[in-house]
Amino acid sequence: MRELVIVFWHYQMGNDKDMHLFIELLMKNFSIEEVCHYFNFSMKQHDQLCAYRQEYRDIKKIYDTQSIRLLTFFDDHYPESLKAMHFPPLVLSYKGNIGLLSHKRITFVAENELSFYAEQVIDDMVSTLKGKTIVASILFDSTRYLYDYANKNGIRSILVLGSSFDKQYPLKHLFLENHAYKTGLVICEYPLNVPFRKTSLLRHRQLLVGLSSVVCVLECSKKSSHLLNAYVALEQNKEVVVPPHNLFEDFGNGGNSLIQEGARIYLCATDLQEALDDAY
Repeated sequence: MRELVIVFWHYQMGNDKDMHLFIELLMKNFSIEEVCHYFNFSMKQHDQLCAYRQEYRDIKKIYDTQSIRLLTFFDDHYPESLKAMHFPPLVLSYKGNIGLLSHKRITFVAENELSFYAEQVIDDMVSTLKGKTIVASILFDSTRYLYDYANKNGIRSILVLGSSFDKQYPLKHLFLENHAYKTGLVICEYPLNVPFRKTSLLRHRQLLVGLSSVVCVLECSKKSSHLLNAYVALEQNKEVVVPPHNLFEDFGNGGNSLIQEGARIYLCATDLQEALDDAY
């Protein structure tokens, strides 16, 4: 099953929903011939699936030459937190320390430029963050600060890509990506040769949150697209932690609204620790 899924994924034979249906049909004892007919696959796709063992070996060599490893839904290291996603990715590609997925993990939601207040909040959390792992997106400008902060304080980081490893984006974070897999983990859900697409941004946010145990909304306005991360977290039944903000500053009113809607308020490091303890 694992090898078949990787072949389907690498050759991009369908979207996430298709891939889940593909597995469901195989588990119902549909033959490869029947599955190919169901999806109306081309003769080339049919031949790739029928020869999946050899195809898998060839695919593995391609990724091995680039030091990229593959993690599937069926592997031991696949994080339970991801299974709360709608159609969780059945295959992930990664570089670095996959063991970080067994740690408690937190992602931060913030505007592109962190305010002094947001930096103070992170400083207040640092004792709790020791031994945990920060999950950050390479697409967001705030990641540079969060990544550097984590490195300086001995906190591990997981960097989530918005494209495949060979289509690095954005280029301004190229050094960040190349450094991250040597000290932590870089991960994405795409096979090779997939560029960043704006239409994939919501799915990217879902993956970012799915990889996290807790989501902390440092600051964002009600109109900020970053607030979507918090609502994605609530959909996945994740713990959402929010420090209160000045009532008269726009960049904090999104967080205040979340507190009003029932998010866990952050007043001291104990609040974050309790959220992490309660998270799966």
